[in-house]
Amino acid sequence: MWSWIWLAFCGVIACDAQAIPVFTLNPQGGVYGLGTTVNLRCSTSGSVSNLVWIQNDLVTSPPVIGGTLTIVSLSASQSGSYRCLAVGTGGVNVTSSVALVQIVDIQGDPIYSTDPNSPTGLTVNRSQPFVTRPCGNFNSASAITYSWTLATGDQIPPSHQVASLLNGSLLLQYPSASNDGQTYKCIATATAPSGGQQTKFGYLHISASQDPGPVTPLLISQPQSLVVNPGDTAKFLCVSAGGSSPPTVVWTYPSNSNAQTNSYLGATHVDVVVTKVNAGNQGNYTCTSQNVTSYSSTLTIRGPPVIDAANSLSLAPVSYLYGVTFTLSCNAMGNELTWLWYHNGMRLGASGSTLVVPSPTLDNSGTYQCFAYNPYSNVSAIGNITIQTLPATFTNGTTLSNTLAFIGQQFALTCKARGAPAPTYQWYKDDIVLSSQPSYSVNGTAGILTINSVSAAFSGKYTCVATNSVQSRDLGSVSSSASLMFIEPTVIMQSLPANLSIQVGDTVTLPCLATSSAPNTQLTYNWTKDSSPLNMVAGLSYTGMGGSIAISSVRMTDAGLYRCTVYTLLLNNSLYPPISLETDYSRIMVTDAPVSPIITSITVLNGTSIKVTWTYSGLPAKLSSFLVQVMSLGATTWTNSNTFSPIAVTMAIVDSLTPFTVCRVQVVAVLNDGTYVASKVSTIMTLEAIPSEAPSGLMATPIGASELQLTWKAPSKAGSNGILTDYCVQYREQGSNGPYTELYVGSNNTMYLLTGLKPLFSYEVQVAANTSVGRGPFTSVTTTAVQFSTSAENVVVSATFTSDELVPISTTVTISGMVPTSTAVT
Repeated sequence: MWSWIWLAFCGVIACDAQAIPVFTLNPQGGVYGLGTTVNLRCSTSGSVSNLVWIQNDLVTSPPVIGGTLTIVSLSASQSGSYRCLAVGTGGVNVTSSVALVQIVDIQGDPIYSTDPNSPTGLTVNRSQPFVTRPCGNFNSASAITYSWTLATGDQIPPSHQVASLLNGSLLLQYPSASNDGQTYKCIATATAPSGGQQTKFGYLHISASQDPGPVTPLLISQPQSLVVNPGDTAKFLCVSAGGSSPPTVVWTYPSNSNAQTNSYLGATHVDVVVTKVNAGNQGNYTCTSQNVTSYSSTLTIRGPPVIDAANSLSLAPVSYLYGVTFTLSCNAMGNELTWLWYHNGMRLGASGSTLVVPSPTLDNSGTYQCFAYNPYSNVSAIGNITIQTLPATFTNGTTLSNTLAFIGQQFALTCKARGAPAPTYQWYKDDIVLSSQPSYSVNGTAGILTINSVSAAFSGKYTCVATNSVQSRDLGSVSSSASLMFIEPTVIMQSLPANLSIQVGDTVTLPCLATSSAPNTQLTYNWTKDSSPLNMVAGLSYTGMGGSIAISSVRMTDAGLYRCTVYTLLLNNSLYPPISLETDYSRIMVTDAPVSPIITSITVLNGTSIKVTWTYSGLPAKLSSFLVQVMSLGATTWTNSNTFSPIAVTMAIVDSLTPFTVCRVQVVAVLNDGTYVASKVSTIMTLEAIPSEAPSGLMATPIGASELQLTWKAPSKAGSNGILTDYCVQYREQGSNGPYTELYVGSNNTMYLLTGLKPLFSYEVQVAANTSVGRGPFTSVTTTAVQFSTSAENVVVSATFTSDELVPISTTVTISGMVPTSTAVT
């Protein structure tokens, strides 16, 4: 608005061109962290009387004059647009360009190394899924998103089979040679509402092998605590050994110690020596070997105690209020200390460096003395204490006031008087004493009267009387009265949504509707933006419609916290102030792009289903429906899983997913004009399931007279649905109706030797794969016969011969080397 003022001025009178200020340096904005110092600078040529700084179209408070604006310890309220106003001596004012100060701040440090040349190392086993730790323990006022890339910043190739999870972890689905020796970069990004960003990085180097990793060193000699006399020499020794690399020993000790360290055998044997010790050398001495800390040792100095006069009893008289607990201190420096306390010459039971006097009375006045002693000497301190009384009085803001309130709720009156001892209270309604009963709760000590369930009958005059006394002597009393009136409550019928995102140029209606059934009442409404009345907000274009307002041609600067306050007041009655009833704050966010859904949670239900929930803060009138899309890791096309209308639905169950698979998920808002906008992509991994495929290529080969050699191939990765735990092998004799015999084989084996079978018998054999969830389908039945033995030296066969010659009727013929396929001899 400032730039057109001087143009209008020069349009009606002649202006000296040399008197018109010209900016030679415009302020430059940026994105800054909370608590940082920001310097904005501007300079001009021409005749200028002053340079004045403008924040968000208002002069800064307090005003800043001059070419430099310094913001110390930047806070959220100090973000926004800044300009420099040049006040010309010729009556012409000119403003600089806008400098936008944005705030985004990530709290916390990365877990992994921030040096790409020296990344954090991690060793994993090949083919065993592994999830790393998150990037770091970050917090930010803005939402934080995580992503992983190669150390160079390039996208991770699909062959690496990795995925970034929502919490900033990196999932190595099947570590392999592709991951071995790779360095990955984790990126944590916080985005400010105005668009500014802050990022933090960490680098992780993966070794996919069986390497056991680094070995921690051991401290084989622990330092021992010492007690010495002043002037002595104290010496501590710490020895470290072992570890994957030569260990290094480091000592820490009190900053005011005159200690010296000495190293032997490199840096593995280190002692620390303190000569001519004094009280300043006392404390803990700790040695550390490559981040493995030993037990701390303590150096203690013998000697007499010394009173800390600045923090102990003193002879100057001190007063404490009657009934208010106070504490006396007797601070001393030294070792093996014990304390004694006396009051008016009488020993007290306290034995520490402090004496607590609870709820003191006049009898607690007098002289207090403490002694601090050890085996070498003692010291003492004396103090004079007076217990003071005060009559009951009211201070500003503690008296009762006329009040209008709603019926149907609990209501409390508080009457707070000051006095020593503390006053007690008595309550009256219409001059009648009140006591605790179902209708009232009276706290005579705290001065609180509670009406438990308010109705119109409780309207009237209420009085509080505060009184205090000491030893049957009244110190004084005070009273306060007020009128209370209870009416039917005002009810807010329609209020703001908690969050609402709109685009620049839109028109938005903010509803606020209330009703009252109380007679002779009137409702008024008041709107605020960021706690300021709307008519004080520069440039805000709005119209009122009862309690609701409509903001037209929304600007980026219209973003903020809006609240409606409803006031109920009595007509023609000025005795009671109106009752205010506030709605909750509504955060209005303004963007120059369509509003995206935000995924709030993804719950993995089982191997094939997930539950997705989201929020959408855009204008409902512009929205047609929601669409949930899923894409498996490595795929390039999104799959539409669910469409939801009406738009009030913000939860979906997505089915028919592939078990034990990394999936990307997004929610799409489909707008009425046919365009759409998607949420940020979230990554999840489905759970394991039973295998959907049977092993393939099952073969049974006879070995010997009673054995079958079984071989098969594992199910495919997609058909395994998880990590295979073992295989189930079952067999039985062919034609048998009995149960199968089952046995189990480890998942790293795809063969098995069946033994103890019957020769020349055929067997039915099947194999199935198992995951931790359960057993998958069996292979088709394979039937194989066991061979007859070929290893016997002789086979006995009986035969009968007929001949004209004289021979035995029968004889036994021995045939050697007979094979199972031999033809019978006849």
